[in-house]
Amino acid sequence: MAVSVFNHPTKIIYGVDSLYKLENELKTLKCKSLFVVSGKKFLENSGTKEKLLSILKNFDIYFFNRVIPNPPSDVIEEAVKILVAQKFDAAIGIGGGSAIDCAKLSLAVFNAGANVKDLLYGKSPVLKRPIPLIAVPTTSGTGSEVTPFVTVRDKQLNKKIALGSYFLYPEIAIIDPKLTFQMPPHITASTALDAISHAFESLWSKDSQPITDIFAEESIKLIFENIDYAVRCDCAVLDERAQEARVNMSMASMLAGIAISHTRAGASDAISYPIAVYSNITHGFACALTLGEVLKLNYPFLSKKFDKIFSRLDIKDIEEMKGKIDSLKKNLSAPCSLRELGIKEENISDIAEQSFDHPAMQKNIAPLTKKDIENILKTIY
Repeated sequence: MAVSVFNHPTKIIYGVDSLYKLENELKTLKCKSLFVVSGKKFLENSGTKEKLLSILKNFDIYFFNRVIPNPPSDVIEEAVKILVAQKFDAAIGIGGGSAIDCAKLSLAVFNAGANVKDLLYGKSPVLKRPIPLIAVPTTSGTGSEVTPFVTVRDKQLNKKIALGSYFLYPEIAIIDPKLTFQMPPHITASTALDAISHAFESLWSKDSQPITDIFAEESIKLIFENIDYAVRCDCAVLDERAQEARVNMSMASMLAGIAISHTRAGASDAISYPIAVYSNITHGFACALTLGEVLKLNYPFLSKKFDKIFSRLDIKDIEEMKGKIDSLKKNLSAPCSLRELGIKEENISDIAEQSFDHPAMQKNIAPLTKKDIENILKTIY
């Protein structure tokens, strides 16, 4: 057996009401002035801002609440201007993956003394942060709170660009499942598919290892067991089982995020980027579109490993697993074809080209050609 090396640099604080640990963490870090990054509406609409202000009443806070899904580079540049103009002791990214990514990348750009594109295209390096970052997710899917990755949209090139660096890991992740209790069903569904895609992609990555496989398999198990309860409930009034489901989905997202942070993603992730640009679909839905087809292509390269996992999940074979994934997408009202996203058949060649050139494709255990990718896209058209 090959030697496995596993080192996760993010301190993880997990559990219901763990948000109340935030004050002590900041005091330990000797912080007073805070740069808080969030989405435009969530903090106010959910009551989370009021709770945060109560916890942080003894701190000076600047709220940067201009983040939108799939944030363009100019939003990052706006955040950087504030970091340049004012001095902060720590940053907090609170929200979905876009808010946390924005916090990560704006600090990296500020520290490099560069612009966003210099970092995205390798002209400037990502350096160790001058101030600590605490990530607080309010969704259960992206795993950004425990990964060294960010994603941003280049509006000029009309592309989503991913960046990875050890120095993009948050110093601390506070994962309070209670913050996800008010997630509406469509966001719960999309983020769940994001998490399960991360888990599968980790399993078939060339860099997978026994430790990450344990995280990924447990994530898949938790999602299959809990997603129906998490999505079907009224998010305004959660019963005990629905609350348990949301707690378990937070754990599943974290586990998948840890797994993918060590193995990187694969073909489904690579294909999701151009699909999202063409359709403006969420990352979770975009990844899930090809998940079943990519599983079929990767299975022959890892059949023994997957057969053992299927057995532990009480799944008979590859066909049953693919059927389970397809059923999950339908039950969550996720798009199942390119056509329903408004993508034209003549776009398939360009999507395949962009997918093939994406770095994540190099981590996929099956060596897919552009023709293979085109066939995947035609199958789901």
